Amino acid sequence: MLYYLPADRYTLDTLGTLSCAYRNSKLVWSEKWSAGPAIVVLAKPGNWLVGALVQHSWSFAGDNDDNNVNLTSFQYFVNYNFASGWYLTSTPTNSANWSEKSSDRYTAPVGGVIG
Repeated sequence: MLYYLPADRYTLDTLGTLSCAYRNSKLVWSEKWSAGPAIVVLAKPGNWLVGALVQHSWSFAGDNDDNNVNLTSFQYFVNYNFASGWYLTSTPTNSANWSEKSSDRYTAPVGGVIG
């Protein structure tokens, strides 16, 4: 996904996601094709860039022996740009795998960067 955001503007956009069947190990992705809706909200007030991307995917084709995909992800992003060129940012991707039992369903990382 690529967005252009004019200065002092905001955007709200709806789009879709499509994931192809791919696996390079038992830990990486799925041999199912999946698709679903997505929405992105961006705002650029002053030196800030803030927003969120929310998407959901369901499997619709692929290897019948592989697990079905039923995944929601939420990525918020907060970025502050200093006049000197330095910045602070945080962009974790939170997810909910609805096919997992409740104790393994959610991933919610936290972090930030100074650059």
